[in-house]
Amino acid sequence: MVTVSWIKLELDVHTFNAMIFAPFVERCRGAGLQFSTLAALDDSAEHRRALYDLNRQCSAAIPGRGGFTPSRSTCRSGSRSPPSTPQE
Repeated sequence: MVTVSWIKLELDVHTFNAMIFAPFVERCRGAGLQFSTLAALDDSAEHRRALYDLNRQCSAAIPGRGGFTPSRSTCRSGSRSPPSTPQE
């Protein structure tokens, strides 16, 4: 039997304090990373696919996380990659 532990990540935009993360954002920008929104980039299938790929790679890097399961919004965006199955 496979036991799956799900973690739900939520962001409360009304209480979020972006200043706490400002030093990290600046360090990332200094390293050449750029931050944007899908709206600013043109919310296209190409950009959603790039976001899907980034999420998949980041999820794979979390020890014990298991497979990557895309969100409903990713699936609606036209991504045709099948969801993976969570692992032990």
